[in-house]
Amino acid sequence: MIHTVTRWTLAALGPLALFAPKGLYLPLVIISIVGISDHKFKSVRSLITPAWISLLCFVVWMGLSCFWSINPRISWITLKKVAPLVGLAPLFYLYMASLSSSEFNRHLSLFFKGLWLCIGILILDYFLDYPLIDIIHTNRSATYSRFMTTSCLAIWLFELTQRYPRYQIAFVLFSIATSAWLIFPYEFDAGPVALLLGCLIVVLTLILPKLMNKMIAVGIALAPICVALGVGLFMTQDHWQKIAVDPYSGSSQQRFEMIDWASKHVLSSPVVGIGVGQTPELSIVSPIQSYVTTDGDFQKITLFRSGVLHLHNGLLQILLELGVIGSLLLGLFMVSLIHQGYQQVKNKSCLALMHGYVTTLIFIVSVSFGIWQIWWLSVIIMVTVLFSLRVSDEKQNSVIYGQLA
Repeated sequence: MIHTVTRWTLAALGPLALFAPKGLYLPLVIISIVGISDHKFKSVRSLITPAWISLLCFVVWMGLSCFWSINPRISWITLKKVAPLVGLAPLFYLYMASLSSSEFNRHLSLFFKGLWLCIGILILDYFLDYPLIDIIHTNRSATYSRFMTTSCLAIWLFELTQRYPRYQIAFVLFSIATSAWLIFPYEFDAGPVALLLGCLIVVLTLILPKLMNKMIAVGIALAPICVALGVGLFMTQDHWQKIAVDPYSGSSQQRFEMIDWASKHVLSSPVVGIGVGQTPELSIVSPIQSYVTTDGDFQKITLFRSGVLHLHNGLLQILLELGVIGSLLLGLFMVSLIHQGYQQVKNKSCLALMHGYVTTLIFIVSVSFGIWQIWWLSVIIMVTVLFSLRVSDEKQNSVIYGQLA
């Protein structure tokens, strides 16, 4: 009975992503809580790893940051929203890890069927001239972006389960590249670009697996700090005069302006940050500047007078709000996961898919949604746990990819 409930709950992830993305945390909550009666914490010792310990330290640091934040009330609200989801992650992991291989595959099968159902709806929506936009009452990007994001992560998990006759990696790359091409009309550029970058990393990993594993791990840990130092120290008004040639700044320039603004504030409080959830508050106290050229005159104007909800760059926002300490704790968590995956996944093809998934995830985190949005955190937690369990299952992977080893 428990497995039936959790399977169908997981199947609801795709439909929720398309029709009710604000409820995407519900499958995580339901499966994590219901699953307790099945695993009963029998393998809780499996959580004593560098990855889980660093994640716990990261959450504790989030709580401590509330005491020096600009608006402590907002920080506590953010913490109360985020901490329970992160706390559910080990429960979700314990339940999924306790399943037999056959039962785990049944869960994945229903998960994929939920996604395929929604893809069928999108095909019908395309031929009917996108009525979903009117039904959901929002623009094209907002209507489809949550489902497209979920699909961009899930496709890597799907590829792990496929039995291609020959030239498996060629089929994988073709299917992922085709998916990227099909997503472009839905005005969610981050997804297709992330998938194509993931394909590139897959190829590079097949050629240099050990080097790429180290590069990805180091990049995740140090990239936000390097960006903040590079932009914060060297980006000047002279550079903006060369960039800002239009009377209005486009979305790409605005995101770069947010990066410039955040980087300079990171340098003013590099170690501990400004406090979790404080980016909107800081953008009101210290407005973001936009640079434009009107009638040949270079001007600075206030961007987003009412403040910004997030930076569209989750890694940089964590560095801004939680400082170098928080950023390194999160980096340690990701590095530990990648290192653990490298040790467990002996097959080059599976390792390549893992790197492709990580690349896709990190790119979307770095250019799109707010890192503290609970629907986004829930998707990251669920798909990452499912992927990590599936990619490290050597018994199944040796059957599927044994010919490529």
